[in-house]
Amino acid sequence: ANFRRGEALFVAQRFKDAEAAYGRVLERGPETAFHRQALYKHGWSLFRQERHRDAEASFFSLLDLELGADADTDAVGRYAAMSRAEQELVDDTLRVLAIGFSYLDGPGSASAALERLGPRPYAYIVYLTLGELYIEQERWQDAAAAYRAFVELDPWHEKAPLLQAEAVSAFEQGGFADLVLDGKRAFVERYGPDSPYWARHTFDAQPEVVGHLRAHLKDLAAHHHAEAQRTGTPAEFSAAARWYRAYLASFPDADDAPATNHLLAELLYESGDYAGAADEYERTAYGYPLHAESSDAGYAALIAYARHEETLTGAERTAWHRRGIDSALRFAAVALWAMVWFFAGGHGPARAQDAPGWSLVTIGVLAYRGPDEFQAQWAPLRAYLDIAVPGWQFQFIPVTLVSARTQLENGTLDFLITNPGHYVTLEPDFPMSVLATRVRPAE
Repeated sequence: ANFRRGEALFVAQRFKDAEAAYGRVLERGPETAFHRQALYKHGWSLFRQERHRDAEASFFSLLDLELGADADTDAVGRYAAMSRAEQELVDDTLRVLAIGFSYLDGPGSASAALERLGPRPYAYIVYLTLGELYIEQERWQDAAAAYRAFVELDPWHEKAPLLQAEAVSAFEQGGFADLVLDGKRAFVERYGPDSPYWARHTFDAQPEVVGHLRAHLKDLAAHHHAEAQRTGTPAEFSAAARWYRAYLASFPDADDAPATNHLLAELLYESGDYAGAADEYERTAYGYPLHAESSDAGYAALIAYARHEETLTGAERTAWHRRGIDSALRFAAVALWAMVWFFAGGHGPARAQDAPGWSLVTIGVLAYRGPDEFQAQWAPLRAYLDIAVPGWQFQFIPVTLVSARTQLENGTLDFLITNPGHYVTLEPDFPMSVLATRVRPAE
């Protein structure tokens, strides 16, 4: 009877009297059939009297009953299990709460209310709804503020990064380019791989967050790289390098890691850091399974070595020159697998079984620094080739100017890595052809 009376009074716009009638229903406790509807209409009666803060209590009480008050409750699961009518009641309650907050202090009012209540499993939905209300009104910065308010309230919550991403999206929709960049930077600084967030959650369990992190890191790197090319300022080069490195540290096994590493190398070369570029070109060429840019990166490393050598003198130049020779030999060695693949017909392990004479490849290397350093230098490449060319095994053996000839005479070498002068003395006596050579820059 009191609920029906409250309905009649509400329709008559006698909101204070309706509030009292609904209140009498609520006094009978949550076991009554009309308790949830009475809470909803009690809140609306207060709302229509512009008593928005008072209305919050009724609306939050209803959400507690529908979605749970315990912070560990699965609010999304409870919502999914509801009937359509129950879901509409929750949606309408969230909507009117958001409207009330927008009439007061926006996200500040929402935070104050939730701080009074304590943690709620649906808190993030309250801020999402408020942000969506502002988006509808094209109040882009207010929407971003609403999303970020939840992040400040509970930064390590499972959904917090997604609301941070919504803030970036709001700035994008509003056309605030500088704020978009700041938002992406804030996202990766807060939710990068070393963030406390990942002490509570995993990459596998949060693919959507990982997707935003990858996209924002790449966008930041690309933006600053473009700015560095446009302005030539050291700060832009430094910023781009920072974000490329952050991406590679976060996603070292990503499909685009080699290409991203190549971009980092290009950036360093463009900035004049030829030594750093040489390192990154080599990492691009040899630090990943063979990929489309391996050869280009390996060759670019040789150019970077040469450019940096021009800036050095004395012992530093000699040491760097030796590193360049090592890189040239490594570049030539990696080219060997292509020749092996050619002889195998390019069909991998199945084809290798048809060519047993080529299933083991012996590569002689002129070991001008002695056998100990030979092992340290070439063992990683052997392991790399074993992985990169399945179905084949590679062995590297040290040779001297004299023993190389003996090995070739005995037919125990399939390939030889040596210097040009040695090749010239051997080539007339053996059926040899050049796979790759280093072009020394003009002095």
